[in-house]
Amino acid sequence: MAPHTWTESLTIHKQRTREHILATAADLIAERGATDVSMSLLANRAGIARATLYNHFPDLERVLAALVAHEVALFLVQLDRHLVDAPDPVERLRRFLEATYRWATRQRRQRPPRTHRSPSRKLPPQVIAAMHEPVADLRAVLTAILTDGITTGDFPADIHPRLHAELILKLVLDPIAGPERSQTAARDQLVRFVHRGLTAPPTQP
Repeated sequence: MAPHTWTESLTIHKQRTREHILATAADLIAERGATDVSMSLLANRAGIARATLYNHFPDLERVLAALVAHEVALFLVQLDRHLVDAPDPVERLRRFLEATYRWATRQRRQRPPRTHRSPSRKLPPQVIAAMHEPVADLRAVLTAILTDGITTGDFPADIHPRLHAELILKLVLDPIAGPERSQTAARDQLVRFVHRGLTAPPTQP
């Protein structure tokens, strides 16, 4: 019994340390931007040894990927609750677009403003790729909605669910900057644009 209890305690401790690292990383990125965060700075702010940090994450790429994955996972739980009672694929699509646009807007607002004293540097391609991997889960949800819509006849049979999901996400996940009123107007226009594109009757030759 004792070894089992010790193993459980160690697992809990590791999980809490990991969560603490991710929470600290989120705070640092909100303050400085991802390009100005280093592993040594992260370890210092988290109050842990660099060896401990490297035991959890071998590099900053893995930290950023884990952070994005965590945020997407939390959003997916909320999204599932939002979509569960939608009566049809058309309504599910509308709810998906609105909820995802709002979430992306919140993510944008958490980014620190650029200043002349701290110019933004581009992240390495491998870091960007790692941060985009969790978005595949969002694409899967949208692909399923589009596939269901084809089955029910709500969406045209000639659309490609995965490709269209990819294209739609590129629009939804890059909200415009501006005041709340502009954000709401842009979101509503985006929903109308996508809905019209998917539900409009085919043009007669």
